[in-house]
Amino acid sequence: FHCKVCTTKVGAKSFIIPNDKDIYCVTCFEDRIATKCTKCKLVLTTGGVTFRGEPWHKECFVCAKCTSPLAGQKFASREDKPYCAECFGELFAKRCACCAKPSQDKVAQGSSPLRAGTGTPIALCVPCASNPWLARGSSQMGRTSSVPTVLRTS
Repeated sequence: FHCKVCTTKVGAKSFIIPNDKDIYCVTCFEDRIATKCTKCKLVLTTGGVTFRGEPWHKECFVCAKCTSPLAGQKFASREDKPYCAECFGELFAKRCACCAKPSQDKVAQGSSPLRAGTGTPIALCVPCASNPWLARGSSQMGRTSSVPTVLRTS
């Protein structure tokens, strides 16, 4: 038996027959046919993860920001990069116009003040929207700034 690519005799060496007719030495099979990890380019021997139709080692599939492992975890992607849920929220979530914390889509409905000139609601998280200091000054917020300011006293 000879390798289909390099014609090396494979009788005494390890070989792979991926279909009924072709024979490959291990080196040629790994170089030309074997599935390789998108990140490290090494051969995937067992397991792995598929993201956007591409194979990854579980160890290579990590958050683009904090590099924590994502295999088996909740994650999201932006511009073909995977992010853990925490980093995705920090980087891309809507933010409260008052405290600037990620809102996680928990923006208060119907209680937000309106942006000056446009009449569009200012996104506030539930705690900021229910703050009595903001509620009392909400009719004035849109007049001076598009981002409300909260004064706190000790």
